Amino acid sequence: MGIKLSRRLYHLILSILWGLLIFRSISIFTSVTEYSVFIDLILVGCIFQISVYPFIKNIYKFGFPKIIDFFRFSSFIFLPLNYLNIADQLNEERVGIYGILLINKDFVTESLFCVFICLLAIGIADKMFSLKFHEKNNVTFPVVKNVVLKNLNVFISISFFFISIQFYLLFAGLIGYGADSTYYAENQYSFVLQFLSSFSGLFFITYAILKYLYDFDTRKFNFYYILYCVLYFVFGLYSGMKGTIIFGIVYILLPFYFSGRSLKKSWIVSILVVGFLLYPINTEYREILAHNENISKDVALGLAINSAFQIKDFGEKSSSSYNERLSMFPYLVKSLELENKWDVYKNMERYFYLPISFIPRFLLSNKPTSDTGSKFQNLIFQDTNNSITPTAYGWAYLEGGLIYAFLQFFLLGIVISIFQYVVNKKTIFFLIFYSTLIVQMLVVENDVYFLLAQILQSVFIYSIYYKIFFKKIENGNNM
Repeated sequence: MGIKLSRRLYHLILSILWGLLIFRSISIFTSVTEYSVFIDLILVGCIFQISVYPFIKNIYKFGFPKIIDFFRFSSFIFLPLNYLNIADQLNEERVGIYGILLINKDFVTESLFCVFICLLAIGIADKMFSLKFHEKNNVTFPVVKNVVLKNLNVFISISFFFISIQFYLLFAGLIGYGADSTYYAENQYSFVLQFLSSFSGLFFITYAILKYLYDFDTRKFNFYYILYCVLYFVFGLYSGMKGTIIFGIVYILLPFYFSGRSLKKSWIVSILVVGFLLYPINTEYREILAHNENISKDVALGLAINSAFQIKDFGEKSSSSYNERLSMFPYLVKSLELENKWDVYKNMERYFYLPISFIPRFLLSNKPTSDTGSKFQNLIFQDTNNSITPTAYGWAYLEGGLIYAFLQFFLLGIVISIFQYVVNKKTIFFLIFYSTLIVQMLVVENDVYFLLAQILQSVFIYSIYYKIFFKKIENGNNM
């Protein structure tokens, strides 16, 4: 298991990336001749060195990135890279929030510095653990087949029961795009929805692990595996949540990759095509749902597909959808600008709830609610019809500035490092958790508190799941 990079290719990749970065920086500085821009570009270079460089270095060194490398890499893509794309257009409204708010240039440098400080905190935590534990043995690890599925029929039956529940909740308007986020976050039984929602992805990754790592290849298993895949992706389309489909693809690719298999060119092309088509369709679908309250999801999806594939607008819509998805930097800048007005969660006081965050709300009514996106939207636009995120960095800064941001990311680095270096990796439990954790690391929009709470809740839920469906064997080599 591992991605092989020769020394020559490794240095070539780094040289090309640094060359592109320097070329774009020179282009920006020649068109925007302000001293602050020079500082900004220096910060971008520093961020590249502690985010993209470790990602590539660990692939070269170990054959695969560390868990935290996925977060660092995504952070660069969504924030500093976004800054590089718009640095010479900051006086134009179209690059701001929703294309209507100008970016406050007074907070641009501090925003980039915030990203640098937070990534530095993660790097310090990772270094502390890597010095204590053998780094290579904790980045790559063998797949040990020491457990068996207790009952395949029970597993299949329960998996389809849960995906059916997901469809019911979706069409009842309790989950998915357009659902009442405040109700979902504050209702005393919200833990039930969270519990149920976590299981569709959990079963999905387990199907993929059993298929590709444990060589489940019977006709019966393959039939239900394919059927579950279809239902999962259909659910993703109807839910309006882009991440469901993208993460579903990742859930399949990780076990497939760990098994040592190689993707056929036709599969690679298919995945790229699906990914390219997904965003314009999803964006149209969400727009239709947002502006037509009584429309059915079937009709909305049909209209979205038809609209997205209008030939004359397809390229423009696709480009616009991806630009919106990658344009997170303006939201980060806005969070720094509004930090002194934000009074929802401050000074990390809510972190006292973190160790007991898995306790249901009807038993712990005062625990933090995950409706901060709509509250941040309300602070900017005085409405709660949408939910926006200033990314993990913005949420951390809103707690009270750079010091609190550093502390939160240091804590995040410690938690991820525990799973990277300390937790026993020779179990299917770890494989399942590892795969879902990598997916979580690809998302930089999450509030650090709720990300950590989700990780702790996942440990609790996955432990129960593991006990229900699997049993350990002493010297088994196959399931």
